[in-house]
Amino acid sequence: MSHDESQVAKGLREVSKHRLAREEFVLTLHSVLIDRNEEVRVLACQTLATYGDDSVVPWLVDALEDPDPEVRIAAWAALKKRTGLELSPLQWAMRAFAAGN
Repeated sequence: MSHDESQVAKGLREVSKHRLAREEFVLTLHSVLIDRNEEVRVLACQTLATYGDDSVVPWLVDALEDPDPEVRIAAWAALKKRTGLELSPLQWAMRAFAAGN
Protein backbone atom coordinates (compact mmCIF):
# COMPACT_ATOMS: atom_id res chain seq x y z
CA MET A 1 0.00 0.00 0.00
CA SER A 2 1.49 3.34 -0.97
CA HIS A 3 1.60 6.40 1.25
CA ASP A 4 -1.54 7.84 -0.37
CA GLU A 5 -3.56 4.66 0.15
CA SER A 6 -2.41 4.38 3.76
CA GLN A 7 -3.54 7.97 4.33
CA VAL A 8 -6.94 7.16 2.81
CA ALA A 9 -7.23 4.06 4.98
CA LYS A 10 -6.30 6.06 8.07
CA GLY A 11 -8.86 8.71 7.15
CA LEU A 12 -11.60 6.13 6.58
CA ARG A 13 -10.94 4.55 9.96
CA GLU A 14 -10.88 7.90 11.75
CA VAL A 15 -14.05 9.32 10.22
CA SER A 16 -15.92 6.06 10.79
CA LYS A 17 -15.48 6.53 14.55
CA HIS A 18 -17.60 9.68 14.65
CA ARG A 19 -21.33 8.96 14.94
CA LEU A 20 -22.43 12.37 13.70
CA ALA A 21 -20.46 12.02 10.48
CA ARG A 22 -21.49 8.44 9.62
CA GLU A 23 -24.30 9.29 7.18
CA GLU A 24 -22.08 11.66 5.22
CA PHE A 25 -19.22 9.18 5.55
CA VAL A 26 -21.27 6.42 3.95
CA LEU A 27 -22.32 8.72 1.10
CA THR A 28 -18.68 9.61 0.54
CA LEU A 29 -17.82 5.93 0.32
CA HIS A 30 -20.20 5.63 -2.62
CA SER A 31 -18.03 8.02 -4.61
CA VAL A 32 -14.86 6.30 -3.38
CA LEU A 33 -16.10 3.06 -4.97
CA ILE A 34 -15.24 4.59 -8.35
CA ASP A 35 -11.86 6.00 -7.34
CA ARG A 36 -9.14 5.37 -9.94
CA ASN A 37 -7.05 3.49 -7.36
CA GLU A 38 -8.14 -0.11 -6.88
CA GLU A 39 -6.73 -0.28 -3.33
CA VAL A 40 -8.94 2.63 -2.33
CA ARG A 41 -11.96 0.89 -3.89
CA VAL A 42 -11.13 -2.27 -1.92
CA LEU A 43 -10.99 -0.20 1.29
CA ALA A 44 -14.38 1.30 0.47
CA CYS A 45 -15.91 -2.16 0.02
CA GLN A 46 -14.39 -3.39 3.25
CA THR A 47 -15.70 -0.36 5.11
CA LEU A 48 -19.19 -0.69 3.62
CA ALA A 49 -19.31 -4.22 4.99
CA THR A 50 -20.01 -2.72 8.40
CA TYR A 51 -21.18 0.86 7.90
CA GLY A 52 -24.39 2.24 6.49
CA ASP A 53 -27.72 0.56 6.09
CA ASP A 54 -28.99 -1.82 3.44
CA SER A 55 -29.11 1.03 0.93
CA VAL A 56 -25.40 0.36 0.30
CA VAL A 57 -26.06 -3.18 -0.97
CA PRO A 58 -26.72 -2.04 -4.58
CA TRP A 59 -23.41 -0.14 -4.53
CA LEU A 60 -21.60 -3.31 -3.52
CA VAL A 61 -23.47 -5.29 -6.18
CA ASP A 62 -22.26 -2.75 -8.76
CA ALA A 63 -18.72 -3.20 -7.45
CA LEU A 64 -18.96 -6.89 -8.40
CA GLU A 65 -18.43 -5.67 -11.97
CA ASP A 66 -15.27 -3.71 -11.16
CA PRO A 67 -12.43 -4.37 -13.62
CA ASP A 68 -10.08 -5.25 -10.74
CA PRO A 69 -10.50 -8.77 -9.28
CA GLU A 70 -9.46 -7.64 -5.78
CA VAL A 71 -12.29 -5.10 -5.74
CA ARG A 72 -14.77 -7.74 -6.91
CA ILE A 73 -13.62 -10.10 -4.14
CA ALA A 74 -13.89 -7.32 -1.54
CA ALA A 75 -17.40 -6.42 -2.75
CA TRP A 76 -18.51 -10.06 -2.60
CA ALA A 77 -17.06 -10.46 0.91
CA ALA A 78 -18.76 -7.24 2.03
CA LEU A 79 -22.11 -8.42 0.68
CA LYS A 80 -21.71 -11.75 2.47
CA LYS A 81 -20.80 -10.01 5.74
CA ARG A 82 -23.64 -7.46 5.51
CA THR A 83 -26.37 -9.91 4.60
CA GLY A 84 -25.18 -13.32 5.77
CA LEU A 85 -25.99 -14.65 2.30
CA GLU A 86 -23.45 -16.70 0.37
CA LEU A 87 -24.55 -15.84 -3.12
CA SER A 88 -22.44 -15.87 -6.24
CA PRO A 89 -21.86 -12.55 -8.04
CA LEU A 90 -24.36 -13.69 -10.69
CA GLN A 91 -26.98 -14.40 -8.02
CA TRP A 92 -26.39 -10.94 -6.52
CA ALA A 93 -26.81 -9.35 -9.93
CA MET A 94 -30.05 -11.29 -10.49
CA ARG A 95 -31.39 -10.17 -7.09
CA ALA A 96 -30.51 -6.56 -7.85
CA PHE A 97 -32.19 -6.78 -11.24
CA ALA A 98 -35.32 -8.31 -9.74
CA ALA A 99 -35.42 -5.54 -7.13
CA GLY A 100 -35.09 -2.87 -9.80
CA ASN A 101 -31.64 -1.67 -8.70
